[in-house]
Amino acid sequence: MEFDAADLDNDNLFSTALHEVGHVLGIGTLWTYKGLLVDPSSESNPNADTHFTGPAARAAFDSAGGATYTGAKVPVQNGAGGGRNGHWRDSVFHGELMGPYLYPNRAQPLSAVTIQSLADLGYPVDPGQADSWTWSGRSFDLAAAIRRGEAIPLGAHVASGPILVVDDTGRIVREVRR
Repeated sequence: MEFDAADLDNDNLFSTALHEVGHVLGIGTLWTYKGLLVDPSSESNPNADTHFTGPAARAAFDSAGGATYTGAKVPVQNGAGGGRNGHWRDSVFHGELMGPYLYPNRAQPLSAVTIQSLADLGYPVDPGQADSWTWSGRSFDLAAAIRRGEAIPLGAHVASGPILVVDDTGRIVREVRR
């Protein structure tokens, strides 16, 4: 992980670091490799209904109010620009830890959806450690929050190259192509 001056000069360093650890563990970085990302968004197809299909995360999303959500589940950030295909869709998850925006001076919950997405990647998890998060049933006006300086884009920070597996001495022992 790399942090720059902007990361270190805010009150959300813990949230930023935890967010990046999520990516290191595979949130957004292994979804395609594991066959869990459907209908990825691109510059030529920014309106795709990109979604994560892991059954544990889907169940957690439904339990958190998402049962009435009419789009494909679990919604992943789409659109043009950075953050797409590797974060929860902020218009739905507004401010959840693994969304593509930092909300300065505000707690960003680690939801059961995120924890269960790790279970879908093969990790043993304890969903009881989740912070409280529920879907409100309505979309959030992200553009207005950005204009007011209340949401800071984390950018296209999800690595897309191969994953290098290292042993405890730091030696590369395997390369996983995504």
